[in-house]
Amino acid sequence: MAKHKGVIRFTGTIDGLTYYESKYGPLVRKKAGPSAEQVKKDPAFQRLRENGKEFGNCGKATKTLRAVLMPLLKDARDFQVTPRIIKLMAAIKNLDTISIRGKRNVGIGIMAPTAKDLIKGFDFNEAALLYRILKKPHTVNTATGVISIPGMKPKQDLEYPNGATHAKITGGWARIDFSAAPGQGGLIITNQVVMEVNGILNNVVLTPVALHGGTGTDIFALQIIFYQEINGVQYALKNGEFNAMGIVGIG
Repeated sequence: MAKHKGVIRFTGTIDGLTYYESKYGPLVRKKAGPSAEQVKKDPAFQRLRENGKEFGNCGKATKTLRAVLMPLLKDARDFQVTPRIIKLMAAIKNLDTISIRGKRNVGIGIMAPTAKDLIKGFDFNEAALLYRILKKPHTVNTATGVISIPGMKPKQDLEYPNGATHAKITGGWARIDFSAAPGQGGLIITNQVVMEVNGILNNVVLTPVALHGGTGTDIFALQIIFYQEINGVQYALKNGEFNAMGIVGIG
C-alpha cells in the first residue's frame, strides 16, 4: 500500500490503481479481484452468481421475519440475531428440492417437514435462551394460537436475574408468506401476563386478540421480559440483556 503525494487529490480507480482517503491521508493500492462485468457475465463465475441470487433470497426472508416480529423482537434480541437468522434461512433454502441451483428459495424450502425442526426452538437472544429462562413446560395450540403454561410459580420456574421483581410474558402469532415477492406477513400479539417473582402459582394463558386470515407459515413466539419495581414504577433491567424470546411452535 502506497501513499499518494500528488498535488491533485481524488478518489476512484484509474489503470488498475485505486485512490482513496483514509485516516492516514490519501492512499493508493492496486485493485484486486475480478471486475463487476466479469462476475456478471463470465461463465467462470456462474456458481458465484447462483450463490448470490440464493443468498439474496435468504436476506429478503430474514428481513421479512424481522419486520413481522419487530413489535416483540425489539425488546429481546442480541447483536448477532440478523446473521443467525440468515444462517437459519439458508438452511431452510437448502430444503428446496424442486428449484434449480440459483433459484432455490425459502418459500419452497419451508414447506418441507424438516423445516419445522430447524425453526422451532430458535432463540433471538443467545444471552438469555428461552429454554433456560423458562423451566416450566408449555403448550401451543397451532389452530388458535393459544400458548399455555399451567401451574407456573415464577420464583421456581423462571431463571430470573438479580434484582428482578416482576416478569412479563407475551405471545405472538406470525403468519408469513415467504413465497411472496417481497415476503409478506403479519403479527397478532396475545394478552400480556405480568407476575411478581414469588412462589404464587399462576396458570398462564396467552390468547391472540384475533385470528389470522390469508395463507402462509404460522410461527409462534414466546417472550419473557424482566423488570425491577421501585416505588410503583417498573424499570427494564439493563436494556433487555436478560429478556428471552424464542420460537415455540410452527403451524
